[in-house]
Parts: sequence; C-alpha cells; structure tokens
Amino acid sequence: MTQVLHIFRKDVRRLWRETATLNVLLVAYAWETVRRWHSEFSFEFWSEWLALLVPLAWIFLILRCVQEESLVGDRQFWVTRPHEWPKLLAAKLLFVLVFINVPLFVIDVVLLAKAGFPPASYLPGLLWLQLLWTLFLFLPAFALGAITSNIGQAVLVVIGVILYLVLISELSREVPQPFSLAGDPPVILETSLGLATAAAVVLLQYSRRRTRKSRLFVVGLAITVPLIAAVTPYSRLIDRAYPPAAAGHPPPVQLSLGPKEKPAPAFAPSDSVAVVIPLDFSGLQENSIVTLDGALTTIEGPGGERWNSHWRYAGNYLLPERAHTQVDLTIDRVFFDRVKNTPVNVRISFAATDLHELGKERVVTSPSGFAVPGNGRCWYRHGRRGDDIACLFPLKQPFATFKVSAGEMTCPQNPDATGGSLPPDTIGYGWLGHSASQAELGISPVATTELFVWDWGVSDQARTPRLICPGTPLRFSMLEEAGRMRIELRLDGIRLADYQADEMASGAVGAGFYLPRP
Repeated sequence: MTQVLHIFRKDVRRLWRETATLNVLLVAYAWETVRRWHSEFSFEFWSEWLALLVPLAWIFLILRCVQEESLVGDRQFWVTRPHEWPKLLAAKLLFVLVFINVPLFVIDVVLLAKAGFPPASYLPGLLWLQLLWTLFLFLPAFALGAITSNIGQAVLVVIGVILYLVLISELSREVPQPFSLAGDPPVILETSLGLATAAAVVLLQYSRRRTRKSRLFVVGLAITVPLIAAVTPYSRLIDRAYPPAAAGHPPPVQLSLGPKEKPAPAFAPSDSVAVVIPLDFSGLQENSIVTLDGALTTIEGPGGERWNSHWRYAGNYLLPERAHTQVDLTIDRVFFDRVKNTPVNVRISFAATDLHELGKERVVTSPSGFAVPGNGRCWYRHGRRGDDIACLFPLKQPFATFKVSAGEMTCPQNPDATGGSLPPDTIGYGWLGHSASQAELGISPVATTELFVWDWGVSDQARTPRLICPGTPLRFSMLEEAGRMRIELRLDGIRLADYQADEMASGAVGAGFYLPRP
C-alpha cells in the first residue's frame, strides 16, 4: 500500500494543473447547466462546448496519468525502480477514482439537489452513471494510454479511429442495414468485445508490456466488428423479435389502402424515385398506441420481376384519434421506370409494437410551475419562440405521452397561421422519453426536455400551434410495451406512377413513415 500511495502522490504533484483545469471545467458545466434550466437565453454556445470539453479533459487526464510511467518500450526509467505492476496499476486507478469519478459524483449530487430531487433517493442511478462512464470512456482511454507513449501518439490513434468510423459509415451505406432492435445481439456482442479488448490491453501492458500484441488486439477488434455486422442474419432476428400474429389473436390494428391524393414532396437519392402510398387504419383500442418500428416492402412487377427494400426503420405512431398514415418508399429508378404504368402487387411487412397507456393523470399547466408524472418538475421560461415549458426529471425522462384538446388550449389560435382554426375536438399529442435503461448517459443526472404539441393529426404540422399556454390541461399516460408482432399488408394491382411524389434532397433507400394526413 505504501508504494501505491507513493506513486499516487507523485502523480498528484505532477498533474495538479491538469486536475485543477478539469475541475474548473466541471464546475463551469454545472453552473451553466443550472442557468439553462431557467433561461433558454443562457450561454448556449458555452454550454455545448463545455459538454464536449469535460469528457475530452477526462481523456486527456487519464492519458497523462497512464503515460507518466509509459508502458511502451523497455527503456523507461520507472522499470529500474522496484515497482510491482499490480501496485502501479492500483495507483493509476486510484488517481482516476479520486480526481474523475469522485468529482463527477459530487457534481451529480449537487445538480440533483439544485433540481429539487433528493440525491439519496437516486443513489442506484448515480452509481449506474458512474459505471457507464467508467466502461465506455475511462476504460478505453486507459487502454489508449497503455499502448501509446505520449499525447502525440494518442492523438494520431484517435484520428485513425475517426477515419475508421467514417469508412465504416460509408461502407454501411452500400450494405442494407435494418432498424435497430432493443437488446440487439450483434450490438451486445460488439460492445462486449470492445470492453473485453480494452481490459485485456490494460492488463497485458501492465503485466507484460507487450505493446505489439496489445496493438494487434485493437486491430483485430477493428476487423471483427464490421465482420459481425456483415454476417449477422438480421432478417432472422427481426422475425424472432416480431413474430406473425397468432391464430385467433388478430393484430391490434388493421391496415388498408387509402384514397389517392397528391403526396407531399419526399426524400429520395438520385438513383431512386420517391413513392408515397396512403394507408387507412382501424380497430385500434382507445388505450393502445401502435408503433411501426420497421417495414419490409416487396414489389412484384409483370413477368415475375421483383424489387425488395430490405428491412428499414419506420418510426410512425398509430394513434386512437387518427385513421390515416402513409408509407414512403424510395424505389430503384430503373425498376420504377419499367413498371410505373403497369399494375403491380405490393406486399409490406410491418414490424409493430403494441403500447398500452397506463397511469393516466390530468395536469393543468401553471406559470408558477407544476409537477408531471415521472417525478418531473416543469415551469415556464422565456425562450426564442415565446414562453415554452422546461421540464426536469431525475436520471431519465419517463416513457410517456400527453394529449391536449384544441378546445382547451388557452393560447389564441391564428387562422392565418394554421390555415383555419382547429376543430375543438382535435387532439394533439406530445411525447416524453423512451423505454431506456436505469439512467440516461450524460454528465448531468438531470434529464431535461421541453413540452410541445408535436402532432395534431394534420398534414401541415409546421403551421399548427406547438406552444402550450398557462392553464391548458394536459392528460399524461405512461406507456408500457404489451407485445410485438408483424402486420402484413398486400396491395394488388396498383400503379406506382399514381403515387409518385416530387423529390427533395437525397435520402436513404428504404421505407419510412410520415405524420398522418387529415
């Protein structure tokens, strides 16, 4: 233990400037975060930069700490000292714990208290945040310091990683990639391999100082990750996650072709054509919301010619007060030109999730502040778009939705801005959070959001009221996943030219959904 403390004290003396700078940045971030809770006109530029600078300062401090006793090469001065590698590693871990983990924990406690949440009630979530930062930032930074001898080498490695990620991103555009699944096995495997590689590099470097072998581990990880993505049978995973509706248990919603109308402009790349197909839906229960997570579209042309979109992200909500939606396709231009004026058969498989509304609660907005489900605290603040509602939640936003009736909105409607006042019984929707883990990863443990009405069920969403004035009643509902299934839709004998949309900027080939039409 004496040797551990000796190395620790030496690092404190050598790195006190870096440590002090980091603490200044962390305190400045906390101060600016609290300011932004109450004023959108706070120093937004500095807030964004501080949120970036703090993690960069953490990485820099870890690199400097590890490289104080460089593990690269065999001519370091420290190897002539009676340093035992377990004690050397323990001293470095102690430094990170004292000067990174502990200050972060203290700042998190202060921010929770400033937001009005008792920190002791959220101790498991605070510890979970510490674990996430340790695994996904501190451990990789530790491994980077272990295989580089100075900051210059580390910067070159980081640049190489960035270029690698850009290359992988470009290559992924050429390979059909489906939407992400909750608990996606490839992602779990890739993450586990990454963490295991980082831990193995640290242990190998401290125990044996085998730099070449450690770097080969990193190169092997860079090769393995895209291979996992390339060989993963995503279609099978989606089939397993979203099974067909069982006999005797019909899907929660029925889909059918809607009436033809001139579609709004849609995105399509230069070698594709945008096609928008209107859909009607029915049978949705009052307390259910169905999300269309993904779609697989197959088009059968004359003579057996086929086009397949592969599984693509959708992300549309089917709501009880609605009856229409639309599916947007970007179809290969060569195929489209051959079949656009002849009847084709379109088959769409939807990967759908049935959500049930639970714990309904009516909340009336107040200029003096009000509470919302999920232990949230909300108040009005002056912003660029008017007086908006800022809400704070401990650790993460709840997975919830809220409704508002146009007839109960206290804000005066502007017929010129909306193309006519909304009927009083029109229902608008807003959303909070998602079904995430115990806490959202961030420097601050306080999740922030603004309450807006995102969807009024009309085609021109940009011209509908979004701000919520004081005195407006909101009806909140917590959301819970009730099941997943595939919903099949077959449209026979339609002409694609009837549904061709004007094209906008380039987008990804696939299938997607847009807000419901009136």
